[in-house]
Amino acid sequence: MIGLGLGILAVFLLFVALSRNSALLVVPHLVMQVIAILCFILVLVSGTIALCTDSAVFYRLINAAPFMEHPNNNTVALDTGTMVRIYSLMIVYAISLALEFWFIVVIYNCNRYLDERSDYMKYCLAFSTPMKTLSAR
Repeated sequence: MIGLGLGILAVFLLFVALSRNSALLVVPHLVMQVIAILCFILVLVSGTIALCTDSAVFYRLINAAPFMEHPNNNTVALDTGTMVRIYSLMIVYAISLALEFWFIVVIYNCNRYLDERSDYMKYCLAFSTPMKTLSAR
């Protein structure tokens, strides 16, 4: 719930940054994207360990399969339907990770654009103000 609230706040600040042309307000969105990338990597590593070792702890961590076994059992033997579900979930996580990398590149380039735009506007303002003063004389 906290992550969802922080994500909504980051998206809201992104829209405010785009409307106000402020690069500083894009930074929370970049931070949330880095956190999301780390979470996706953690889930993919846990899923890979679960598939390689059949460890119940890692299957429970990725929350992809229902378990009827006693919690003291360390390994599980899953049926084919459940394994297909786990493989498809891992593919969805991998695609989401790739998209998240692409999103962070796009938002980083947006941040660079807003920084350069701010510098350019300061440059234009610095040189346009004296010209108004000179033409008024």
